[in-house]
Amino acid sequence: MDLKIQKKFQTEKGKLCILVDEHKYREFNVLKKCGGIRYRCTNKNCSASVLVNNDVTLIISLLNDHNHNVIADNIVGRQIINSRIKKKCENDLVTKPIK
Repeated sequence: MDLKIQKKFQTEKGKLCILVDEHKYREFNVLKKCGGIRYRCTNKNCSASVLVNNDVTLIISLLNDHNHNVIADNIVGRQIINSRIKKKCENDLVTKPIK
């Protein structure tokens, strides 16, 4: 299998997301029998999913194809920045903003 996990990042809600082949996946469930984690496409109308190992470093299998276009790099970058800013704001509630 030639697909690799391009990026790992957290959503604004703190959940782990991965980027594989220009498509964004969110954690769906943990499979106890095979010891892997199932990630599902973030597009609500898409049923594509990917199975990765527990360390989220290796893709074990793919299920279904995407029925939509890929996500642009600038959109993913913006979402990563927004989640980091939100996390920083939640942690620094006491710090006064610089005028």
